[in-house]
Amino acid sequence: MGFSIKIINMGYNIFGGIDMSFIGVVTDKKSESEIYNNLSKDFADKKMKNKVIMINEKNIDNVKNIKFETVLVNKKISKNMQTMEKILDNAKVLVVNSDIDTGLNKIDNLRITTITYGFNPKSTVTTSSVTDEEMLLCIQRSIKNINENTLEPQEIRIEKSVQNKNPYIIFGTQIVRILYN
Repeated sequence: MGFSIKIINMGYNIFGGIDMSFIGVVTDKKSESEIYNNLSKDFADKKMKNKVIMINEKNIDNVKNIKFETVLVNKKISKNMQTMEKILDNAKVLVVNSDIDTGLNKIDNLRITTITYGFNPKSTVTTSSVTDEEMLLCIQRSIKNINENTLEPQEIRIEKSVQNKNPYIIFGTQIVRILYN
C-alpha cells in the first residue's frame, strides 16, 4: 500500500515541553508542496512543534485517528466523507475555502470553529486589494487564535513572493499563521 505522509517537526513550545498539535491540510496535489513549504518555514522560525500533515484520498484512512488541532481545506472532498467527518469532529478549528464546493456542507452538526476565506464577501477573511506584488487581506470578523487571543477585524498587507502567486494558498497559509501567532 503506497502512500506518503509529510510531517514537519518544528521545535518546542515556550514552556519547554513538546507541543503535540497537528495541522491537517486538504488540497490538490499541485498546491501541497507550496503550502507545506510556506508553513514549515514559518513554524520553524517560531520554534513551534506543530506538525503539518497533508490529507488526501490515499492516506485519509491512515490519518483518521490523528487529533488535528486545525484542518485547512482548499479542495473538494469527494470521497471518504465519513472519515473526514471523524477528523473534523476531533479538530478545534476548520479553515475552509468558501469559493469552492468543498463538500463539507453535507456534514451536519459539526461543533468546530470555522474560518472561511476567499473572494466571497461573506468570508471571514477576504481581500480588499490584489496586485501582482501584494495582497491586502481583510479580516471581517474577530478570530480567536489557538491561545484564545482575539484578533479584531483589520487589514493585513501581504507581499507576494515569486513562488506565492496563488491567492488561495496565500489566504490559507496566512490564516494558519494568524492562528498560531
